[in-house]
Amino acid sequence: MLLLLLQCGGLWGVDAALAALSLAASLGNLIRLPRLVLQYGGGTFLAVYCGLSLLLGVPLALLEVGLGQLCEQGVTRVWRAVPLFTGVGVVKVLLSAMLAVYWPVLMALSLFFAVWTAKGPLPFSECKYSDGVVFKEFRVVSHSVLCCLFEFACRGGIRKTNMFVSSLGQDGYSFSRTSGEACLKRTFLKSPAEEPMWFSVTATFLFLLWTITLLCVFRGARAYRRVLGVLVVALLAGLVTVLVDSAMLPGAEAGLQQLLKFDWDALLNVETWYFATIQIFFSTHIGLGSIVTGAGRFYSKSNAVWTALALVVCSLLVGLLWVVIIYLRLGQLVQSNQIRQLISSDIPETMVLTLLYDTAAKGRSDQIVTAVGFLVIVCAGFASMVPLLDTVLSAIYVEAKRRWEWWKAAALCCIIGFVLGALCMLPEALSLIHVLDHYVVGRLALACTVTELVAFVWIYGCGPLYTDLEFVVGSKLGPLWKILWCLAPLYLLIVEAWSVAVIPWDGISGRHDPPWQVLLGWGLYFAGWAIICVTAVRQICIQVDYNICQKFLSAVKPSRNWGPADPIYRHCWMQWRDATPANKMDHTLRRRGTRDYTHSVRMATAPDPLSHFSHLSPSRGSGPFFIDSKAELAEHVCWRKEMLDKPLH
Repeated sequence: MLLLLLQCGGLWGVDAALAALSLAASLGNLIRLPRLVLQYGGGTFLAVYCGLSLLLGVPLALLEVGLGQLCEQGVTRVWRAVPLFTGVGVVKVLLSAMLAVYWPVLMALSLFFAVWTAKGPLPFSECKYSDGVVFKEFRVVSHSVLCCLFEFACRGGIRKTNMFVSSLGQDGYSFSRTSGEACLKRTFLKSPAEEPMWFSVTATFLFLLWTITLLCVFRGARAYRRVLGVLVVALLAGLVTVLVDSAMLPGAEAGLQQLLKFDWDALLNVETWYFATIQIFFSTHIGLGSIVTGAGRFYSKSNAVWTALALVVCSLLVGLLWVVIIYLRLGQLVQSNQIRQLISSDIPETMVLTLLYDTAAKGRSDQIVTAVGFLVIVCAGFASMVPLLDTVLSAIYVEAKRRWEWWKAAALCCIIGFVLGALCMLPEALSLIHVLDHYVVGRLALACTVTELVAFVWIYGCGPLYTDLEFVVGSKLGPLWKILWCLAPLYLLIVEAWSVAVIPWDGISGRHDPPWQVLLGWGLYFAGWAIICVTAVRQICIQVDYNICQKFLSAVKPSRNWGPADPIYRHCWMQWRDATPANKMDHTLRRRGTRDYTHSVRMATAPDPLSHFSHLSPSRGSGPFFIDSKAELAEHVCWRKEMLDKPLH
């Protein structure tokens, strides 16, 4: 039904609908979003996130979809419009590669939980005697005798597993650790020197996941479509199953009531706005290059406006559904007045995994349904990995000028990804994953988005951009998009500056990272900026002009080979741009939109789509010119027919 609604809404194809749902059902929605909602205000954070997704996410998605459909060559070739910022495309490919490195580690842990939860019994024998209550915060309220008694009880070996939050007295002691988290700390999260067996188990699951991923991408677009079809159906079925089971749990309504509470004080917290903005990039893949690459390969014929709207709305629906599931399961573990104590605490990246485990270990949820929940996370991981790897492979394939065979590049990328993922598991407590997630990916995605908006809206120009996107869409665009594109970089810069001034540089409020994590995180962040700057200097140097000023001006102008890669599509686009000043645009002269026209292009017998512009240039079927689309040429070149009959000297 959802696929049918998406097709009726303007996506015009199952491939486009599957691509939209695969980007929406990402690990950013299933692993990261519930943790941020719980940590930064609950329902308030969720309301801010939804509002920003519609006001900020839809215009950004439209920009990326439109540019991807116009260029058709991936995220790196889009920057031919403004060659000075070519490094932004390179950084986006690297960000996709980073996510593709550390998300399989979380998938491996989820797969372990799924197998062992379905096998049972719970709790795991290795974690049965783990302390479920870990001392987190000590606050003296009034009576020292009460404190002594509680300390004696803790030292006396009272062991309570399956307990999420324990509090004593009003505003007294608060704890926020689970038995599942304690289990991870005793097994998988230890360094390989201490627990080599658990590292080997995780590496085995990781190798299995990367092998499956290779099978999903090694055949290119054909494998992409088949994999997404299976994953989307499995994801939707699993989400509905877990939602029904979570709603039937006793006490689940307490968590839902806590989610619906609105805290006005959280609106004045910079962390709420900053992390809600950053979460848009993780949930929708905006700023990571996946949308641009997919728009040129898999939904190039869909309506760009409806596609952008569908991407954001699907992401919101999947994220909201999973957050409701998490809060329903949280409500049956703790009381409603205790959930609020958890919001301000330090919540690890594995919170969703340990919460699902705790509900099953406590006997509140069926083990099979909980295993289905873990498998939903694994399927969402594959749905995220396929677009990310497709972005990386497309960039390699295009930039290498097809010298690399696709399957060889896919095999090499999967081997490198497995090795780097195993290296991410070497430090304790998934420290490298925290570094990439908190310091690098989100901040660089925001920086790339700001640069993209400035480059295309303010340097390339709103006028040419509107002309190109109207050619892609096939209809007029309202002024609202222009206003949102102009205001979006200002908002992003304000939020970024506000966060740098308020949020600690060595972590977040209540959590301070070790110096090596801080240095590594900020080092990788500034390395991304260094790539952008070095590439900009190179682009200035390779321009053929007399002095630096003229070279700089040439580097901010579109290159000669900017535009569609398809020769007939490119010819229509150039005629469209030439007719724009004379107000003679015909919206029937647009991107490839009909089956007959596409079929005629493939058969090299395309009809003349430029009949309305016969006064500008001769048609393709008559006159002294024709289009040559040889692969070695950077762009299409018009040759006189008489030259073919004469030998070249």
